[in-house]
Amino acid sequence: KTGVASTMEWRLVYPIRLIRVSFPLPWARLAIRSDHAIDRILAFLEIVTPRRKLSVSKLWRWLTNLSLTVLNIVLVRLIFGAVLLHTAITVQANGSGFLNYFELPYWLDFLAAIIFLDFMIYLQHLIAHALPIFWRFHLVHHTDLDFDVTTASRFHPLEIIVSLIFKIGLVMASGASPASVLVFEIILNGSAQF
Repeated sequence: KTGVASTMEWRLVYPIRLIRVSFPLPWARLAIRSDHAIDRILAFLEIVTPRRKLSVSKLWRWLTNLSLTVLNIVLVRLIFGAVLLHTAITVQANGSGFLNYFELPYWLDFLAAIIFLDFMIYLQHLIAHALPIFWRFHLVHHTDLDFDVTTASRFHPLEIIVSLIFKIGLVMASGASPASVLVFEIILNGSAQF
Protein backbone atom coordinates (compact mmCIF):
# COMPACT_ATOMS: atom_id res chain seq x y z
CA LYS A 1 0.00 0.00 0.00
CA THR A 2 1.45 3.32 -1.04
CA GLY A 3 0.13 6.64 -2.21
CA VAL A 4 -1.38 9.80 -0.81
CA ALA A 5 -3.79 9.93 2.10
CA SER A 6 -6.88 10.05 -0.12
CA THR A 7 -6.25 6.80 -2.01
CA MET A 8 -5.00 3.31 -1.43
CA GLU A 9 -2.76 2.21 -4.28
CA TRP A 10 -2.33 -1.49 -4.78
CA ARG A 11 0.51 -2.95 -6.80
CA LEU A 12 -0.28 -6.43 -7.97
CA VAL A 13 2.68 -8.27 -9.43
CA TYR A 14 2.12 -10.96 -12.03
CA PRO A 15 4.67 -12.79 -14.18
CA ILE A 16 3.62 -10.83 -17.26
CA ARG A 17 3.06 -7.29 -16.01
CA LEU A 18 2.70 -4.94 -13.04
CA ILE A 19 -0.81 -3.66 -12.45
CA ARG A 20 -1.40 -0.46 -10.51
CA VAL A 21 -4.90 0.40 -9.39
CA SER A 22 -5.86 3.28 -7.11
CA PHE A 23 -8.85 2.76 -4.88
CA PRO A 24 -10.47 5.61 -2.89
CA LEU A 25 -9.65 5.29 0.81
CA PRO A 26 -13.01 6.84 1.87
CA TRP A 27 -14.80 3.68 0.63
CA ALA A 28 -12.67 1.47 2.87
CA ARG A 29 -13.21 3.81 5.81
CA LEU A 30 -16.95 3.87 5.11
CA ALA A 31 -17.12 0.06 5.23
CA ILE A 32 -15.38 -0.11 8.61
CA ARG A 33 -17.18 2.86 10.17
CA SER A 34 -20.62 1.70 8.98
CA ASP A 35 -20.16 -1.72 10.54
CA HIS A 36 -18.98 -0.24 13.85
CA ALA A 37 -21.76 2.36 13.91
CA ILE A 38 -24.47 -0.24 13.36
CA ASP A 39 -22.98 -2.44 16.09
CA ARG A 40 -22.81 0.43 18.59
CA ILE A 41 -26.33 1.70 17.90
CA LEU A 42 -27.88 -1.76 18.23
CA ALA A 43 -25.85 -2.62 21.36
CA PHE A 44 -26.95 0.65 22.97
CA LEU A 45 -30.60 -0.04 22.11
CA GLU A 46 -30.35 -3.57 23.52
CA ILE A 47 -29.00 -2.23 26.82
CA VAL A 48 -31.51 0.62 27.10
CA THR A 49 -34.61 -1.23 25.83
CA PRO A 50 -34.14 -5.00 26.23
CA ARG A 51 -36.77 -7.09 24.41
CA ARG A 52 -36.38 -10.27 26.45
CA LYS A 53 -34.96 -11.58 29.67
CA LEU A 54 -31.48 -13.03 29.26
CA SER A 55 -30.63 -16.58 30.33
CA VAL A 56 -26.92 -15.78 30.70
CA SER A 57 -25.19 -12.61 31.86
CA LYS A 58 -24.77 -10.09 29.04
CA LEU A 59 -21.22 -9.39 30.22
CA TRP A 60 -20.24 -13.10 29.98
CA ARG A 61 -21.93 -13.55 26.58
CA TRP A 62 -20.45 -10.40 25.14
CA LEU A 63 -17.00 -11.40 26.40
CA THR A 64 -17.33 -14.81 24.70
CA ASN A 65 -18.87 -13.53 21.47
CA LEU A 66 -16.59 -10.53 21.12
CA SER A 67 -13.55 -12.74 21.81
CA LEU A 68 -14.57 -14.87 18.82
CA THR A 69 -15.08 -11.69 16.82
CA VAL A 70 -11.62 -10.36 17.66
CA LEU A 71 -10.07 -13.74 16.83
CA ASN A 72 -11.88 -13.77 13.48
CA ILE A 73 -10.82 -10.20 12.71
CA VAL A 74 -7.18 -10.73 13.62
CA LEU A 75 -6.70 -14.18 12.10
CA VAL A 76 -8.99 -14.01 9.14
CA ARG A 77 -10.47 -10.73 8.03
CA LEU A 78 -7.27 -8.71 8.13
CA ILE A 79 -5.56 -11.35 5.99
CA PHE A 80 -8.31 -12.60 3.68
CA GLY A 81 -10.36 -9.39 3.67
CA ALA A 82 -7.51 -7.58 1.93
CA VAL A 83 -7.30 -10.46 -0.53
CA LEU A 84 -11.00 -10.03 -1.35
CA LEU A 85 -10.44 -6.37 -2.17
CA HIS A 86 -7.25 -7.19 -4.11
CA THR A 87 -9.24 -9.73 -6.11
CA ALA A 88 -11.94 -7.19 -6.98
CA ILE A 89 -9.31 -4.65 -8.04
CA THR A 90 -7.45 -7.22 -10.15
CA VAL A 91 -10.61 -8.55 -11.79
CA GLN A 92 -11.69 -5.02 -12.66
CA ALA A 93 -8.24 -4.13 -14.03
CA ASN A 94 -8.19 -7.27 -16.19
CA GLY A 95 -11.83 -6.98 -17.27
CA SER A 96 -12.53 -10.59 -16.31
CA GLY A 97 -15.71 -12.03 -14.80
CA PHE A 98 -19.10 -12.50 -16.40
CA LEU A 99 -20.35 -8.99 -15.55
CA ASN A 100 -17.57 -7.56 -17.70
CA TYR A 101 -18.88 -9.38 -20.78
CA PHE A 102 -21.88 -7.04 -20.89
CA GLU A 103 -21.96 -3.33 -21.68
CA LEU A 104 -23.98 -2.33 -18.62
CA PRO A 105 -24.32 1.14 -17.15
CA TYR A 106 -22.23 1.42 -13.98
CA TRP A 107 -25.25 1.56 -11.68
CA LEU A 108 -26.73 -1.63 -13.19
CA ASP A 109 -23.39 -3.46 -13.02
CA PHE A 110 -23.04 -2.32 -9.39
CA LEU A 111 -26.57 -3.50 -8.50
CA ALA A 112 -26.20 -6.81 -10.38
CA ALA A 113 -22.96 -7.56 -8.51
CA ILE A 114 -24.59 -6.92 -5.12
CA ILE A 115 -27.64 -9.05 -5.98
CA PHE A 116 -25.44 -11.89 -7.29
CA LEU A 117 -23.17 -11.84 -4.21
CA ASP A 118 -26.16 -11.71 -1.86
CA PHE A 119 -27.91 -14.62 -3.56
CA MET A 120 -24.77 -16.76 -3.53
CA ILE A 121 -24.11 -16.05 0.16
CA TYR A 122 -27.73 -17.04 0.82
CA LEU A 123 -27.05 -20.35 -0.96
CA GLN A 124 -23.87 -20.76 1.07
CA HIS A 125 -25.91 -20.31 4.25
CA LEU A 126 -28.39 -22.98 3.12
CA ILE A 127 -25.50 -25.35 2.47
CA ALA A 128 -24.07 -24.59 5.93
CA HIS A 129 -27.35 -25.83 7.40
CA ALA A 130 -27.75 -28.80 5.07
CA LEU A 131 -24.32 -30.46 5.01
CA PRO A 132 -23.10 -31.96 8.29
CA ILE A 133 -19.45 -31.00 7.72
CA PHE A 134 -20.37 -27.31 7.37
CA TRP A 135 -23.08 -27.48 10.03
CA ARG A 136 -20.49 -28.47 12.66
CA PHE A 137 -18.72 -25.14 12.14
CA HIS A 138 -21.89 -23.08 11.62
CA LEU A 139 -23.33 -24.50 14.84
CA VAL A 140 -21.05 -22.15 16.82
CA HIS A 141 -23.25 -19.31 15.58
CA HIS A 142 -26.45 -21.12 16.62
CA THR A 143 -25.36 -22.24 20.09
CA ASP A 144 -25.59 -18.77 21.58
CA LEU A 145 -28.00 -19.05 24.51
CA ASP A 146 -29.42 -15.58 23.95
CA PHE A 147 -29.88 -13.50 20.84
CA ASP A 148 -28.44 -10.00 20.50
CA VAL A 149 -26.15 -7.86 18.35
CA THR A 150 -23.08 -9.97 19.21
CA THR A 151 -24.71 -13.19 17.97
CA ALA A 152 -24.15 -12.02 14.39
CA SER A 153 -20.39 -11.96 15.04
CA ARG A 154 -20.21 -15.39 16.68
CA PHE A 155 -18.67 -17.66 14.04
CA HIS A 156 -16.06 -20.36 14.00
CA PRO A 157 -12.85 -19.01 12.40
CA LEU A 158 -12.77 -21.89 9.88
CA GLU A 159 -16.29 -20.99 8.73
CA ILE A 160 -15.13 -17.41 8.17
CA ILE A 161 -12.13 -18.65 6.15
CA VAL A 162 -14.32 -20.91 3.98
CA SER A 163 -16.79 -18.07 3.47
CA LEU A 164 -14.07 -15.62 2.42
CA ILE A 165 -12.54 -18.14 0.00
CA PHE A 166 -16.02 -18.64 -1.46
CA LYS A 167 -16.46 -14.84 -1.78
CA ILE A 168 -13.09 -14.54 -3.51
CA GLY A 169 -14.26 -17.14 -6.04
CA LEU A 170 -17.53 -15.26 -6.50
CA VAL A 171 -15.74 -11.99 -7.14
CA MET A 172 -13.42 -13.69 -9.65
CA ALA A 173 -16.34 -15.34 -11.45
CA SER A 174 -18.57 -12.26 -11.49
CA GLY A 175 -16.07 -9.45 -11.99
CA ALA A 176 -17.71 -7.44 -9.21
CA SER A 177 -16.19 -3.98 -8.82
CA PRO A 178 -14.29 -3.08 -5.63
CA ALA A 179 -17.00 -0.54 -4.73
CA SER A 180 -19.78 -3.13 -5.11
CA VAL A 181 -17.82 -5.62 -2.99
CA LEU A 182 -17.37 -3.05 -0.20
CA VAL A 183 -21.01 -1.96 -0.31
CA PHE A 184 -22.09 -5.62 -0.30
CA GLU A 185 -19.94 -6.25 2.79
CA ILE A 186 -21.49 -3.22 4.53
CA ILE A 187 -25.00 -4.48 3.71
CA LEU A 188 -24.20 -8.10 4.68
CA ASN A 189 -22.55 -7.23 8.00
CA GLY A 190 -25.08 -4.53 8.84
CA SER A 191 -28.16 -6.62 8.07
CA ALA A 192 -26.75 -9.60 9.97
CA GLN A 193 -27.16 -7.57 13.15
CA PHE A 194 -30.95 -7.71 12.92
